Amino acid sequence: MIDTVKYLPVGCKVTSDNRPGWKHSEHSSDYGSPLVILTHVPTGLRVTSRGGTVASVEASLPRVVFGTNGQLITSQAVLDEALEVTDNIISEVATVPERREFSRIDLCWQFRGEQRNWLQAHRYAKYPGTHSTAREYSTGLGWYGKDFKARLYDKEAEVNKGSGVMRLEFALSRHKLSKEFNGTFEPVTQLNFADSYAVYRQLAVGFQPHRVPKISSDAEFLALGEQQGWNYEGTPAAELFLGHRCGKTARKLRREVTAAQLQYHEINWHILLPEAGLPEVVDVVPSPRRRLLKSAPAALVKDLPAANLSK
Repeated sequence: MIDTVKYLPVGCKVTSDNRPGWKHSEHSSDYGSPLVILTHVPTGLRVTSRGGTVASVEASLPRVVFGTNGQLITSQAVLDEALEVTDNIISEVATVPERREFSRIDLCWQFRGEQRNWLQAHRYAKYPGTHSTAREYSTGLGWYGKDFKARLYDKEAEVNKGSGVMRLEFALSRHKLSKEFNGTFEPVTQLNFADSYAVYRQLAVGFQPHRVPKISSDAEFLALGEQQGWNYEGTPAAELFLGHRCGKTARKLRREVTAAQLQYHEINWHILLPEAGLPEVVDVVPSPRRRLLKSAPAALVKDLPAANLSK
C-alpha cells in the first residue's frame, strides 16, 4: 500500500558519515553548507543533511522490510515494522528523530491483468486535477498535476521482464499530501494503514476507464464499426471493406457481422477496490535468476546457467 516516503526527521542529527554499507556524497548548495547525502547501499534509504542536521529521509518502505518494492505492505503491523526498521537503519549514522513530518507518500496496489487492455482502457482517460491525458512510456502511462503524480504500469515487466501484473500508484507531496490525509495544510506526522487505503481508493475511483472491445475476427471488427457509425463520406466502413470481397465471402461476412455479440474488457475501480476489506494481494518479487544477475560480478554473468531465465 505504501511505498516511498520522504519526511523531515525533527531533531535528527548526523553522528557518523563514514559507516560501512553507506555511500557518501556531497553537493554544493546556495545556502552555505553543502548538502551531504548518505545512501544505505542494501536498501537505497537516503539521509540528506546540511551542517550536521538531517534535512530529510527518503526510503522505499517495502524495500526496507522485504528487500523489494514489488511486495506490498498489507497491514498496520507490517507498516509499523517497516518504520521501525527504517529508524534502526538511520541510527547507524544519525540520532533517532523526535517525530516525522512527511513531505511525500507514494500509495500503490497491484492487480492481475493484461498490459495491453489496461493501458488501452486508460490511455485517453483524463484524471481530475491533472493537466492533460496520459503521457506514454514503454510499459505504462503517467498523469501529472500540482504536488501529484499517478502512474499505471506493468510491474512484472519492470521487475522480471514478464507481463501480467499492473500497478497503479499515486505520489502525493506537499499541499496535496496534507489535503488528502488531513483535510488541512497541517503536515502529516503519522502513517495509518486504514487511512492510506481510504485515500488510495478515493484517488483511484477518480479514473473513468474506457471499455475495451474484445476483437478476434474481421466480423467483430466490422460489427464494432457499425455500432460506432464508422463511415467515409456517408458510406459505411463495413460496406467499403466488403466491397472488395467476392460475393460468397461478402455474404458470409455480413451474416457474421449481424450475428456478432461484442464483448468488452471492463475495469471498474469501485469494484477492484472494495470499501470493506482489501483486494487480492498480488506481489511481484525478482526471480531467483534475476536476483543472481543483479548481485553477481559482471565477469561472472556469462557463466551463469541459462535455466529459469524467463521466470
